[in-house]
Amino acid sequence: MFLNWGIFQYLIKIIKGDKVALIELTCKQCGGDIVLDDSQEFGYCEYCHSKIMIQEEKIINNITQNITKHVYGIESKDVDELFNEANQYLNLRDIRNANTAYKKIINIDPNLWSAWLGYASTGGDFRDGYLSCVPAYRKAYNLAYTPEQKKKTFNSLVNVFLPGDSHLQKALLEGYEQTPTFQKDQVFDTVLKVVGCDETDIAHLAIDLMPNYWASLFYLAKVRKVRARWTQLEGLFKKRLNPSAEEVKQLFLKAYNLGTTSDKNEMINYFNKMAKDDSYKVLFTEILKDVK
Repeated sequence: MFLNWGIFQYLIKIIKGDKVALIELTCKQCGGDIVLDDSQEFGYCEYCHSKIMIQEEKIINNITQNITKHVYGIESKDVDELFNEANQYLNLRDIRNANTAYKKIINIDPNLWSAWLGYASTGGDFRDGYLSCVPAYRKAYNLAYTPEQKKKTFNSLVNVFLPGDSHLQKALLEGYEQTPTFQKDQVFDTVLKVVGCDETDIAHLAIDLMPNYWASLFYLAKVRKVRARWTQLEGLFKKRLNPSAEEVKQLFLKAYNLGTTSDKNEMINYFNKMAKDDSYKVLFTEILKDVK
């Protein structure tokens, strides 16, 4: 036997005197009617056919919140209030308190993707150190229901917890975008493993993911340019860069040749800027000779 509770509302009334506490849960996928089975543990949406598990702990928590709020007059923050609180803290750049707000949401609903994403992006469990974001991001990604949610989780991971270099981010995000759907989870897991690694390891990952993409090569060249710092031209008759500096130069030129006109203009601006740095002047002066 099935019970249709209409518009996926799980209503529980708690009466004390003339006060009523009301709990409403609405289908987040389509807002359609839900049919619950006798166990009241699972529901099936009549419109999008999603199977939903009714979480006992979530209902109990909601009941408790409504008793304290409506019956006894004691305020207890619900999920929406906590999300608003987290956003306010983020606007104030108060990461620690935003993290605490997301954790409270997870305690209310441990399977809420958006809460885990917020928790991960603010550092996860700070007590476990910098890498505590890793299990939190994995949880968020596993809870992602749609491809768009998975993409948003991946983007957050790349933008927040990998080196803040726009070319690296561009390479990894483009790589994820171009990866076939059935392999995207593998890309996420691979990128997650390099959180906390040095720039060279991360640069090689970008090359593995997008070997012929200008941004991947450009980032690797920037990481390796330290090998050509303070380099001088060598040779008695024909002046040239030493092998290490030449290798870096060729990486930059390969990236340049793979870029669009807009990309090339961006790279030339970088070359001009670095040519003004005495420690890299020789290297980038030589590069500019070949791109102009």
